[in-house]
Amino acid sequence: MSYLDEDERFITYRKDSESAIVESESTIVQEETEEECQPFLVDFRKLDVNHLEHLRQVGLLPPYEVPLEEEDEKEKEEDEGWESKAHRVLGLDETNDSQDSESPRIILLDETTTTPLSKTKTKAFPKSSLDIRLLRGKHASYLKHPHYSNLPSSYVSLDASRPWIIYWTLHSCDLLHDLPPEYVLVRVVETLDSCWMDFEVELSREEVNTMILLKKNQTNGGDDDTTTTEHLGKEKMKMPAGGYGGGPGQLAHCAPTYAAVLTLCIIASHSPSSASSQMALSLLHKVRLPLYAWFLSLRYHVPPYIASSFLNNTSNTQMTGYRMHHDGEVDVRATYTILTITSLLNITTKDLTNGAAMYVSSCQTYEGGFGGEFMNEAHGGYTYCALGALVLLLQQPWVTKDEKEHMEQLVEWKKLRGWLVRRQMSYEGGFNGRCNKLVDGCYSFWQGASLAILDVLEYTTTADSTQKKKKEQVDVCGDYGFSSGIYIPSSPDSSSLGKNSTTNHKPKNYGSLAFDQLLLQRYVLLCAQDVNGGLRDKPSKPRDYYHSCYNLSGLSISQHVLSGVNNVDDTDNDKDTIDNSNLKTNTEPKDGSGTESKEDEIFKTQGNNKDECVGNVDEWEQRVCCYGDKNVNVIGITHPTFNVRVERVKFILDEFYSS
Repeated sequence: MSYLDEDERFITYRKDSESAIVESESTIVQEETEEECQPFLVDFRKLDVNHLEHLRQVGLLPPYEVPLEEEDEKEKEEDEGWESKAHRVLGLDETNDSQDSESPRIILLDETTTTPLSKTKTKAFPKSSLDIRLLRGKHASYLKHPHYSNLPSSYVSLDASRPWIIYWTLHSCDLLHDLPPEYVLVRVVETLDSCWMDFEVELSREEVNTMILLKKNQTNGGDDDTTTTEHLGKEKMKMPAGGYGGGPGQLAHCAPTYAAVLTLCIIASHSPSSASSQMALSLLHKVRLPLYAWFLSLRYHVPPYIASSFLNNTSNTQMTGYRMHHDGEVDVRATYTILTITSLLNITTKDLTNGAAMYVSSCQTYEGGFGGEFMNEAHGGYTYCALGALVLLLQQPWVTKDEKEHMEQLVEWKKLRGWLVRRQMSYEGGFNGRCNKLVDGCYSFWQGASLAILDVLEYTTTADSTQKKKKEQVDVCGDYGFSSGIYIPSSPDSSSLGKNSTTNHKPKNYGSLAFDQLLLQRYVLLCAQDVNGGLRDKPSKPRDYYHSCYNLSGLSISQHVLSGVNNVDDTDNDKDTIDNSNLKTNTEPKDGSGTESKEDEIFKTQGNNKDECVGNVDEWEQRVCCYGDKNVNVIGITHPTFNVRVERVKFILDEFYSS
């Protein structure tokens, strides 16, 4: 499939659509959106030279090497027809041939460059010079802005979303390998600490007496026998608990708690010897048990007469959901955010999760996706939360094989996959969130990661049954069962390593996920990027931190998940295939403390030295699925279930599961 002939593709697509679709208000809005995106999905080879010069000046296209005319007369004659074609494509005057020959040089176009391309001697633009680029520096500058200065007054409506703004910006900077300096990260930890709210919750006396985690939380400091609980008759006891609110003094809520914990995980692992990392890790240890007590108090047991109407097996009708906050709404967001936090901090228990899978499965609709509650419309964000929660439940180390089989039978997986793949827009390439809705950049993650989770789950199941793939490759986060879909060879001295880099065959990788990964990346890079920095919903919408975060997260998913498995066609690329054989490793600059990042530790397969498995890394990097300029566009690897970089997840799992 060609990603360059956009004009012809749009005309063909429009004719097919007009002949098959009955016009309605929805189709009219959809047509307007496609026309809005059309100018951005342009064939760069057909742009005039001034447009190309402008794209290079803003950084969307790379600098290019100018091929010069050879002095050999025979070669001039052979090239004459080819050169005329290049002039026609670029709109140049074929009679303008007065330039002098000189040695090859690099033309760098920036704000200080005034020489137009028409003044340079060129046969044609190399294909690599027309590869779209991610504006990494501009995006990082935009995302770090709220950490250095006050936000404008229009952000007052997000006063209860401070942990979210911190998470959106820091996670995005982390994917771009450009975290703020150390003093900013210290302030971030202090800000999150100010959003913590201590309180007490009432729990069953029986649970307190039988749960080890509650017994630990029952004492001051965890070492003495001085209880802080207050007896409430024979049934209830008060326990110390806590959670994060949207700002200082605000009500504890699952959503900002999720954002705060993920942010602390990022900071805790970025440079373990730094002050900010030690502060973040200490805070995670401190809040871990109070969070567990709070989560227990948020459980909502669905009445049996309601539960039985959604379950075929009426003999077991226990169905448990969770509230987003005390006296708040019950939906799958709460289930996902709670399970994400408990999985990272190793506080997931059967008492906490009993009946959760049944509640989540009851929210699946006839379409195949999931709604926020039962009887709600299927939605991309809720589908991701429901699927993420189910997978986290399936991957708990204490879940038996029979329990896994029972949970798997609760969901109609085929209908779910069908609903998800139909959310990718055939022309724009991005995803929409619901049936008959418009494309939106944020669903690059919500829908793309959902399909990635499904594919990773299927791949893991197949690998476990055949044992073949499992022997050859190791999941980065596989030691604890939370599959990331990022696989590296299990043996650093395997005879298969480095074969692609030493032969003339280059990996042909369109991706192995159940959606068009290159088409999605094209939408993010061409339609969602703001040339001033930041990413957006669609071209007509303004940039914001939320869409910047989830556009980049979706870009990471489409580049990396299952790209390291041995399932690509190692044959020569055709002219429209992106060449990933010479992909360079992105290195993260030093942080403010002067300490190098620990991101390469995720690739340790033996010992403590990255050099021991560098061959594995090179082999894996060759298989990254990338659209555009591969030397600039490849970003950090986010975990599809937790949505922080996989090395951050591995560090936290090592910290809380090792003991």
